[in-house]
Amino acid sequence: MTILKSCCCCFSLRTGSLIVMWLDLVCSIIGVVLFAMGLSLAAKAEGVSPVDLLLKMPSTNILLSISIALLIFGLVASILGICGISRDRKRLLLPWMLVFCMATAFDISIIIYSIAKLGFNWSAIEKYFQVSRGWGIYGVIFNRICSVYYFLVVMSLYQEFAAGRDGTGRHQQAMIQMYQNPNQGPFQGGQAQQPMRY
Repeated sequence: MTILKSCCCCFSLRTGSLIVMWLDLVCSIIGVVLFAMGLSLAAKAEGVSPVDLLLKMPSTNILLSISIALLIFGLVASILGICGISRDRKRLLLPWMLVFCMATAFDISIIIYSIAKLGFNWSAIEKYFQVSRGWGIYGVIFNRICSVYYFLVVMSLYQEFAAGRDGTGRHQQAMIQMYQNPNQGPFQGGQAQQPMRY
């Protein structure tokens, strides 16, 4: 029993997960650019160089390092996920799900930390996030909400693979039978899809 049956009510879990992986790959690349832009703008506002700004804010420097590391891990995990979906390898989906959990825990921790440090001064928190994450707190929260749904889509595909299905509603055993008997079923006169590998 999977958590979701489809993605956005119109795509199969397989197609939806591929879309998620490609979006995450693109967002990881864009995230690096946003980091650079946010740091540059903050440094310009303070009248110092980006390096000097980081040295003046050691806590932000640590957060920035962790954020960049998560972006790199996410980029690699997305590539592995795309390969896993294309080759029906459920284990290649695990790195992406792990990075998602790490990124979510990190976002929650810095939101709590920023509120504890700055109180409920949202303008100060917004500036803090612009420097440490490259975008504001509202962008981080919105991204996490969307990411939860993405995670459920990928998790559902993982469950499909674990149950012997290919993420499009077809069962692995049925595919094997069609492959062994190409003159029966919807693949009459041709070859069926190769059975999935795990």
